[in-house]
Amino acid sequence: MKIFYIIFSYLSFYYVFKKLSMNKKLLFPALFLLFPTLIIAQELSSDQILSNSISNSVQAVTTPAHSPTNAAFIAGGGGGGCDSIGTLYTSDNGLTGCMFDLVAVADIEIQYFYGNMGSGTNDCIILYKNGSHVGYEGDSTVWTTIGTASITSVQDIPVLIPISINLTITAGDTMAFYIGRQSGGTIKYTNGTTLSSVYSGNGFISILEGNGVDYPYGFTIGPRVWNGSVVFCPLIVGVDEFSKSGKLFNVNINEAKNKFAVQISDSYLSGNTSLFFVVNDLSGRVIYRDKIDQSLKSFYTPTLSEGLYICTLQSADQIIEQKKVIVH
Repeated sequence: MKIFYIIFSYLSFYYVFKKLSMNKKLLFPALFLLFPTLIIAQELSSDQILSNSISNSVQAVTTPAHSPTNAAFIAGGGGGGCDSIGTLYTSDNGLTGCMFDLVAVADIEIQYFYGNMGSGTNDCIILYKNGSHVGYEGDSTVWTTIGTASITSVQDIPVLIPISINLTITAGDTMAFYIGRQSGGTIKYTNGTTLSSVYSGNGFISILEGNGVDYPYGFTIGPRVWNGSVVFCPLIVGVDEFSKSGKLFNVNINEAKNKFAVQISDSYLSGNTSLFFVVNDLSGRVIYRDKIDQSLKSFYTPTLSEGLYICTLQSADQIIEQKKVIVH
């Protein structure tokens, strides 16, 4: 593509050169030799080139602020069980902004983002809206500012965006995010295939293909896959750990996610011959059920996908104790 622009530039110079007087022609050799250097120095992505070729008169806009704005980043915020999910860091395109949607599979709190940005130091801004971004790429009134930060980045290397998000997404809901560069530089992404399709997902959250959107609310093109990672914490709500007779029951799962080690009190086991170990997912579906006949026993289950599971110690007719297990 760069060679094409150089050839095109030379031909343009030649055409203008033929039309000028002899005195003015004397100035052209220096410009003729310098122009390819100027072209090569402008390492623009294809989306940037297309954006620059279209006249966009974007008015200055303001968006309401989400509290806290510019909050200090606290590593590991949100407690235990937090996790992350990403897309990729091999960009082939970029603009000064990108919009994308997150869909919660379970109740989660978004903590912060890692991103892929063009090399250099520039200011970054993150905004959000409830629901999808699709159809609202140019509407500043529906977006709320979370915060801004100055970031030094190297293209295709993950960089922490030090802006605390602290937003909760309820299972089944969608939340859109707009990450932009305010003082130059680019948000890097990869050309996508289908807008709003799931690019990356697990048992907690899905990242959908979005759009490149020049900041603020300018030229839009898609589908584009935002390059980055989402750090989140599952919110365990609506399911309480329960114990009818004290802490009798411990559960651990192996790294392969297919074996539970279950330990039960010897004294309790000796007086109860009909005890069962049951694993349910959050929908209530029974994943596994088997009888407990030893105080320490391993149970081999189907390989579990990432998510929250409820492990139950029960007798033939009642629940005795429940534990929550996060598989990640």
